[in-house]
Amino acid sequence: MFLLSFSRAVKFAIQGIFRNSWLSIITILSIVFMLFSLNLLWSVNELSKSAISTLKEKIDISVYFKPTVKEIDIKKAQRELAKSGNVKSVEFVSSYEAQRRYREIYKDRPEWLEPLSILSDNPFASYLIIKSQSVEDYQVIMKTLDNEPYAALIEEKNFSDNEKFINILDRTFNNIEKFVIIITIFLAIIVGLLIFNTIRMTIYTHSEEIGIMKLVGASSLFVRFQFILESIIYSIGGVFAGTILFYLFLHFVGSYFRQYFEAINLININLPIYFLEHVGSLLIYEFVIIIVITTIASSIAITRYLKV
Repeated sequence: MFLLSFSRAVKFAIQGIFRNSWLSIITILSIVFMLFSLNLLWSVNELSKSAISTLKEKIDISVYFKPTVKEIDIKKAQRELAKSGNVKSVEFVSSYEAQRRYREIYKDRPEWLEPLSILSDNPFASYLIIKSQSVEDYQVIMKTLDNEPYAALIEEKNFSDNEKFINILDRTFNNIEKFVIIITIFLAIIVGLLIFNTIRMTIYTHSEEIGIMKLVGASSLFVRFQFILESIIYSIGGVFAGTILFYLFLHFVGSYFRQYFEAINLININLPIYFLEHVGSLLIYEFVIIIVITTIASSIAITRYLKV
């Protein structure tokens, strides 16, 4: 009996969708665009985390010592600095390694390498590269280097400070997120209104059939369930269509952005693959949101217009 009633409810709901086909298409498209915005918000969040993480890894302090400082003293300073809780790593770069890195960087610029062939001695000095546990720790490390015994040994400190750029990038992504959230809320309201009007139109077009159902003994719960089921069908169609559309967007359009970010060595995340890895949890999350919106909207429409 239950299966028979359920199959009738499904049939009734599908009839309502096809009878108001244009309104149904607009409703599903609105759900798709809303989910597209949610997925875009998720992508922006993942990109910002990846970019900021990459930039933080690039921050370091290069410490150059006076020519009179011996290599053994530099390595001693390296060991002492490495003991600090604020320091993540301290790399010693010998004068030979410094020259090798210089040659590697400017291998396509012979005019920059020509002076090295003239000089008989290695002009590069040994130095240390310090990385901290967090961005905030760099200021603490800089103050430590300004004090003894390090201050007397150090000739120059270069702080590759990407913190300002990180803050700018963070603010930019936050502004994008706020914009996407506003669009998503706007689309959620539109989806709710469309579901409301769609259910109202279905009630109107099925008014005679509803009257016959009541005459032959159909319960109010059964009649109401048919319209709730219709809104759930909209949700299922919108969620899967939106997910497929967004994956295609990432696959064909996102790859260009990925190539750009990889070219500047900023982001190393493959969004299409990353999206597929998390699509299960995203589908559940989005399906719950859409079900809540469509159920509330259809329930309001049923309560207001369905006289059963």
